[in-house]
Amino acid sequence: MNALPQRISPRLRAYDYAQAGAYFVTICTAAREGFFGAVVDGEMRLSPLGAIADRVWHDIPKHFADVELDAFVVMPNHVHGIVVIHDDAGALGGATTDDARVVPTDNPTPSVGTRRASSAAANSTVNASPGRASSDTTSSNNPSKQRAKGPPPRSLGAIIGAYKSAVTRDINAHMGLTAPVVWQSRYHDHIIRNMHDLARIRDYVAHNPARWEADTFFAPRPPGNP
Repeated sequence: MNALPQRISPRLRAYDYAQAGAYFVTICTAAREGFFGAVVDGEMRLSPLGAIADRVWHDIPKHFADVELDAFVVMPNHVHGIVVIHDDAGALGGATTDDARVVPTDNPTPSVGTRRASSAAANSTVNASPGRASSDTTSSNNPSKQRAKGPPPRSLGAIIGAYKSAVTRDINAHMGLTAPVVWQSRYHDHIIRNMHDLARIRDYVAHNPARWEADTFFAPRPPGNP
């Protein structure tokens, strides 16, 4: 019998995603369902589930002391955000300005919207018991505490895994047995390498609702939905 093909991770090989740097992350809902609300007249209107996704994102620095958040938006079927991981000194390479947010490297950079999925993200669902991180890489009670086989502590994979688990847990508590599967099992990441890249991504995130119908992840909202 032929061996099953192995899933190939499109993440940057040999790159340490726990090192100080700035990362642009896109996390999609399962089957790109519009759980998080709708774009109306160019503005995002959050559903109760979208409000949970928004609140939990802004709680990330409470659980990861070396993490700073930058531009962020909740869209109907995905979230976009910039995660900044600082070094032990509290900055990237000792810098404290916006210049500290970029990762200097000679490796090529994909454009905004390029799908670079992370194999470190876990498959989170809301059908697990409340208070338990369902098949994720983190403890929902302490998102910074990693399981033995999870991604390295304070790495991008650990941060995003914790976020997805916490959103899943809170949606499960909100909806109970009627809760759907929330997330796709993987996520997209992009290493921000210079100030031009940072400015371009900030603009992309800020104007994402206004450009929704031209977005890669656009899905028409079903009739009758707000």
